[in-house]
Amino acid sequence: MFPDGQKKRSQMKIAIITSCFLPIIDGVTVSGLQRLKRLSKWGHEVILFCPDYSGLKVDYPNWRDYTGNILPGVKVINLASDSFVGLDYEPNVNRNSYQTVLKKLAEFQLLVNPEYN
Repeated sequence: MFPDGQKKRSQMKIAIITSCFLPIIDGVTVSGLQRLKRLSKWGHEVILFCPDYSGLKVDYPNWRDYTGNILPGVKVINLASDSFVGLDYEPNVNRNSYQTVLKKLAEFQLLVNPEYN
């Protein structure tokens, strides 16, 4: 039984694509991190795709702490990004990232709808 009283859940492989993640702190990242913690605790495997924050390393020198394997079963993949409308704090995933997403999903062995390949 889980702390919330529910029976054991089947393990799932989950892919999440988000417009932002840590080290940026806002409502999306806070709720996303809580979701990742819960999914990790339940034993699910999660891959999260988010923008690359390496361009902000002067302000966030620890940005690498939030990439790769951050929790048991949770891996964060930073995607190549460009500044959005010239604002460094608004990284926008660029078109070249699409192939990275497909490759990482294939490695993750997540079922992908072939219509989108």
